[in-house]
Amino acid sequence: MKAAATCREEIVRAAIALKQSAGEIGMRQIAQACGVAVGTVYHYFPDKTTLLIAAVEQVWREIFAPLMKPGLPGDALSLVEAMGGCIREGRRRYPGFFSAHGLAFDDAERGRAAMDEATGHMRAMLAEAFAPHAAELPEPLTPQALADFTLDCFKMDLMTGRDRTALIGALLRGVLTSGKEA
Repeated sequence: MKAAATCREEIVRAAIALKQSAGEIGMRQIAQACGVAVGTVYHYFPDKTTLLIAAVEQVWREIFAPLMKPGLPGDALSLVEAMGGCIREGRRRYPGFFSAHGLAFDDAERGRAAMDEATGHMRAMLAEAFAPHAAELPEPLTPQALADFTLDCFKMDLMTGRDRTALIGALLRGVLTSGKEA
């Protein structure tokens, strides 16, 4: 019998791999890919949405892992550039994964809420990096609004296969430096 942690991890890995290559996947397919009974998959994940949420959360953690290391640049524009690099690497490592995963949730609202939670730490990092500029931001911009906008742009880049890091950086540079003298 496989160890529980290893089995759960293998199930998530299989879901990620199958989602990249097969598009629509089922619990039976995932069990087959892991060499376990379908009941084992249901033991860890009561439904496909729960499993897909775990898979997408794992991918997000892997993509943003470099930003969790000590010594991360503290200024907002450097953080945005670093995030853009993570997004590019994520798109390279997981081609096609993000363009399809949002459509795979049986419960779209639950999937959206889980993705917001999975990316919440990145949103918080951005808001913190934009906070020193709060006094110079024109209405209705706030550090949180800029964080939301930036992360939403990066998510869209993942789903569409684009890389608009330079554009995002230029827009933010203009906003963050508009109140300063050149």
